[in-house]
Amino acid sequence: MGVGAATGIWEESARMPRFVRRNGQPCSSYSGREHAEPAYAPRQMDIFNINELLAQLMLALGVALVLGNGYALVMARRGVKPKGMEGELHKGRAWWLILVGLLITVWAGVSLMAL
Repeated sequence: MGVGAATGIWEESARMPRFVRRNGQPCSSYSGREHAEPAYAPRQMDIFNINELLAQLMLALGVALVLGNGYALVMARRGVKPKGMEGELHKGRAWWLILVGLLITVWAGVSLMAL
């Protein structure tokens, strides 16, 4: 801790912040400015913005469910199968996953609009 760390704080004014000592006396030298403490706590910035990031990830998951299963249904209707896969497409499961994906997409979209 420097010498001036305990001697100065910020005081807000309309023009420019002014440095004052804890006893209310103004600082006479510029050297105390680098050690002054702000009188207000600045709002902490959320670097990753977790709430919005989570909503975006859920939106991406929902869209991926809808598009992936929709593509599988379209390809099955055309008669195209993935290489090395045997058996038929479970259409009921694909439709169910599309509905779940739509629900997740709408939920995440509304959550993003509410943020």
